[in-house]
Amino acid sequence: MMKKMKYIFLALSVMAFFTACKDSDSVSIDSLQVFGNEFYYGQVVEVAMAVNMSNPDVARFEWQCDEGKFLEEQGYQLNRWQAPSKAGYYTIRCTATCGSAKETREATVYVSGFFFENFNGRSGNAVPTGWAQSNSGVQLTNNRMELYVSANGQSSGEVRYTMTKTDYPTIFPPFSFKSDVGIVGKTATSENANVPKYPSDSTQFNTGSNFNGRDNNSAYSIIGAAPSATVAPTYFISELRLEWWPTGQHCLSSLRYMPVNGTDTMTFIPGVNFDALIRFQWTRRADASQGIPQSTGWLAIPIKTDAFNYFDPNGEVGRNISMAVTEDYIVQVFVGDANVFETDQIKNWRANFDNAPLSVSQYKFIYPAKTRVYLDNVYFFLDSNFGK
Repeated sequence: MMKKMKYIFLALSVMAFFTACKDSDSVSIDSLQVFGNEFYYGQVVEVAMAVNMSNPDVARFEWQCDEGKFLEEQGYQLNRWQAPSKAGYYTIRCTATCGSAKETREATVYVSGFFFENFNGRSGNAVPTGWAQSNSGVQLTNNRMELYVSANGQSSGEVRYTMTKTDYPTIFPPFSFKSDVGIVGKTATSENANVPKYPSDSTQFNTGSNFNGRDNNSAYSIIGAAPSATVAPTYFISELRLEWWPTGQHCLSSLRYMPVNGTDTMTFIPGVNFDALIRFQWTRRADASQGIPQSTGWLAIPIKTDAFNYFDPNGEVGRNISMAVTEDYIVQVFVGDANVFETDQIKNWRANFDNAPLSVSQYKFIYPAKTRVYLDNVYFFLDSNFGK
């Protein structure tokens, strides 16, 4: 008897669901809300339906997308969409149903690249989620990250973002990245009681093989992880840097590196000033069977251009500075929309060193002491065309 009553109750429940909306069934969608305008690979996005209906208690919601995936169960008014690992425009749609009434609404979303950060809506004096810092004070204001060295010393400061993602394969060239960087004027800090500016006591870039001097430059740094031995059995690139001096007050009078076997090789033009450089660090794996320890060295390529000279002691000035590395390791540098430098020296070097790869693991922005700078609109793409 109890078993029969169970089935009767279940049948009545099903009938109640399908008949609850039969009188004056209605669904009217106000909007499909996607919280954000631009997204990066693998980003989790909140989505929701704003809808009016005759009986919300028995409404059903069916979510669909042409790429990416939903992380919550079907049937609910709220969901979370995970962006795909490819740039482009994608469609999210949802159908709301109540009895015989239903309506569908869709929205187009844009996935721009592997990673970006524009700091919109952020505030406070802490490093944003996902970022880390060294020797830096951080202030999020005006939808950007402002930075200053946190101790009154000569050491540089840096902020960094780890680029590796658990759901994406290892990153090798091609890639490109860009960001807005500038110097904040007319804002005194405890680190610089006078008007903050680039240090007036900047030294010549004369730091020998280890580049450990106080050279007061700004830099992008791409850190390379050690790839598997099947990818790079002997050599790999452990760091790639773009360095520049916004003041134009320096002289690369003794720029050099130490290649294998300790032979000095010069890569500069004597008596000529340079405004920026590209340099990279290579690492040679240890070979215990041959008694060879692990070793590293630097290669440097000076850049002559006035495009980086944007410092103004009386106000705030910045530039959009970008760099691209093609699949065959040709490096391009852009300031604004202008291509100011291109080199195949890394490509040519690799041909003699086992085609040493760069396995990207981290992005850094490095800046000098005694000034306040800003970083904004950081973009990283898995192509050499800046996501175009």
